[in-house]
Amino acid sequence: MSLSQTVTWDCQTGGNDTNGGGFNTAAAGTDYSQQVAPQVTFDGATVYATTVGVGATITLVGVTGVAAHVGNIVNITGGTNFVAGRYQITGYTAGTWTLDRNCTTGAGAAMTGKMGGCFQTPAAMLAAQAGTGSVADQVCYLKYGTYNIASTLTPAGAVSLYQSRLSGYYAAHEDVPQGANRPTIATNSNAIAAITPGSDGWRLENLILDGSGSPKGTRGVDAGTVAKSYLAVSNCKAVNFSSHGFYMGGSTLLINCEAGSNGGSGITGVSGLTFVSCFSHDNTVNGFSCGATYSAIRCVAANNGGDGFNSGYILDIIINCVSYKNSGAGIVLASPGYLTSCVLLLNNILAKNGTYGISMSGVPAFKQHPGWRNNAFWSNTSGDFQNWTLAASDVTVTANPFNGADPITTSGGSGDFTLNNSNPGGAQCRATGMGLVDGLTQVGYLDIGSYQHQDAGGGAFARIIQMAERIPQSTTKRVVFNAYLSSDHISAATGKTIAITLSKNGSAYANPSGGATNATEIANGKYYVDLTTTDTNTLGPLSLRGAVATVDDVFLDFSVIDANTGSFGNLDATISSRSTYAGGAATPTDVLTQVNAAFDTNVSELASSPAANATIRQMLKWLFQYFKFKKTVTATTETQFKSDNSTNLSTATISDDGTTFTKGPMS
Repeated sequence: MSLSQTVTWDCQTGGNDTNGGGFNTAAAGTDYSQQVAPQVTFDGATVYATTVGVGATITLVGVTGVAAHVGNIVNITGGTNFVAGRYQITGYTAGTWTLDRNCTTGAGAAMTGKMGGCFQTPAAMLAAQAGTGSVADQVCYLKYGTYNIASTLTPAGAVSLYQSRLSGYYAAHEDVPQGANRPTIATNSNAIAAITPGSDGWRLENLILDGSGSPKGTRGVDAGTVAKSYLAVSNCKAVNFSSHGFYMGGSTLLINCEAGSNGGSGITGVSGLTFVSCFSHDNTVNGFSCGATYSAIRCVAANNGGDGFNSGYILDIIINCVSYKNSGAGIVLASPGYLTSCVLLLNNILAKNGTYGISMSGVPAFKQHPGWRNNAFWSNTSGDFQNWTLAASDVTVTANPFNGADPITTSGGSGDFTLNNSNPGGAQCRATGMGLVDGLTQVGYLDIGSYQHQDAGGGAFARIIQMAERIPQSTTKRVVFNAYLSSDHISAATGKTIAITLSKNGSAYANPSGGATNATEIANGKYYVDLTTTDTNTLGPLSLRGAVATVDDVFLDFSVIDANTGSFGNLDATISSRSTYAGGAATPTDVLTQVNAAFDTNVSELASSPAANATIRQMLKWLFQYFKFKKTVTATTETQFKSDNSTNLSTATISDDGTTFTKGPMS
């Protein structure tokens, strides 16, 4: 039994795990799986289904079949002779649905279940996908929100080399959210991995994996322990885990991923790994490492407690990477006995690392290597190379090459590893990388490092995308930015009239709410603009553009979130309304009302003295009555009265021997 590879599944924080949860995108019907509530609920009494025997056609009672139903998944949960499970609707009449397979073991009656609606938890969605005999290329979509998990997610059912997908989205499938607009899977103080693939060949996309809590989660993605291979991980972030951020198996690709503040290495694995445009920072051990062959292209390793890039056996390729301010070496090579001519170190910047820029444990037999060239070194504590010498094409940089004074000033830093145009400095790395083979046409050469400047002498590598700042909906916001001349992309653009336009949730750029608006210069090419509550009234991505001739366009991205809930889907109202009773309509509905009602309610006085283990309410009543009402004291007895001033509530024996006054317990 299996559903079509064109079936997609959907999960949202407001959904329900008993919903249908899926839709065949090749069908002509309407996709009801992306809504929170089911489209049809079968209660077995007023709305239900029957069959005349074993079969795949069910007779509908209380609901009319329509064309829009075709392609949706119905989750059958019970009924006489019905087999529980998820089935695809493949055909209809006004009174029947035809399903993709037999759903009964005999004449069926009083069917219960739901059609349409999404899942609430990713675990249930993945279990349903695997449990329906999933095939290659099915997609499990996870909408923006925070999903706290108590056990590791184990996506299964894919086929090696043919990949099913767990894909995050913000507002619509395949919108490829960035930064804080990605859904978050949080281990929520459970010592577990967030995701451990149950089979080879999965693609993980557009996710934030967060191990925060006490105890922390162990790993963001753990494929190495279970030896799962052929994975592709893109636009994912793993932070705050006690061990590695990403621990991968064999033959795996990571592209545009980030690993930060993890207790092990940021990104590591077994063998055959490829890292492209990844950022690994502030991890306790290494930024990137691998047990055997791996490749790193346009990656940044910064401020890690170990090495930036470390190979435990054989290193393959590191091209146009930056290794900055790691406690160990920028790059650590395997023992010289394992080094081969296929090892490539090209166009990398090794800067301010705690030991060497590039370190080898021993002296190799050869003295030059054709694949080690055009690397730049700046201010590494122990020197540029250990057991090696610079190639003629290598560059010794004598001043900071980056636009950021210190890209990792604080944890995570500004992340600005773009090259400045100072000489000495970034100009020594511009257009000095290894380019195309002689005889082929090219304009200039590649820069050394991960980020390429944008004039004709530079390449076309993309920058790492930084997380968008979150802005509460309908609040004012002063936005500050730097502007640079387009002539060299580094000189401050002073005295400019920069026009500001805004794009709300992907709409076309338009003037702010106040009409045509220009930014105000603070000084030295730094400007600000004030956003109004109308400018920030739309949830989702908010993009600000500043434009004027002779100045590089300024783009600043924000994420407008619900001011009450932070846009976490499981907080769908203000906090004060989250605590409710299960009683009738007259029952108080929020915490403040409940407290006020308790304090404003008249209470009866105590009938007798409370016991030592009395309730707090009884203790407070007794104190009030003790100080409020009549008391008498004789040489041997203290008596406390009720409000009628005649009925005893409690008494205590007292005595005085001339040295010590003794008062016994009230009883």
